[in-house]
Amino acid sequence: MLGTYRKTHIPHGSNEQGTFCEQLYCEPSNAKNRVGASDVSTKPFFPVFTTAVGRIGVAICYDRHFVGMMLSLALEGAELVFCSAVTFGAKSQRMWPLEFAVDAARHNLFIGGSNRKGVEAPWDQPFFGDSHFVGPNGRIADVSTHPNLVVSDLDFGELSEADPSGWNFSRDSRHYIYSHDGRQLFGAGSPPSAR
Repeated sequence: MLGTYRKTHIPHGSNEQGTFCEQLYCEPSNAKNRVGASDVSTKPFFPVFTTAVGRIGVAICYDRHFVGMMLSLALEGAELVFCSAVTFGAKSQRMWPLEFAVDAARHNLFIGGSNRKGVEAPWDQPFFGDSHFVGPNGRIADVSTHPNLVVSDLDFGELSEADPSGWNFSRDSRHYIYSHDGRQLFGAGSPPSAR
């Protein structure tokens, strides 16, 4: 076992298909994720594990919706993020491929999303499945499916290639100006010196 990750965001609500009241029985991560030397991140909420194939981050289900989640994993050195989910409903199904494609392109990552498929107790609503990988080019990767697996060949060399769009988000981000209710979103910091 390389380490652990605890879900950071816990949902509570409902949609046209059913309810998800996880706050009644789960608590968000308390940042005690550290297990083993393979965690190379500096942020306890967002561990990134060194593996034989690359640096791996994890997001669980509802975590994928939050703007800082994939950014934090990317800043901590993740190359591939696995996101397992138990999600249902029309909006979730529409957003499922879109969120991963945008985050993969925006943060120069591969993201593998795995959603439950079919109907299982105690829920009566169907889960839509649609497990896939998406790369930093924003395209869903080719997959070969097996009865219980989705397999894809990912070229981590794409992560170091120059982006033909000309985007360089890490260079051009002005994190010190992004705020909500007067609070900075992504850490303290001041404007860079004039160029």
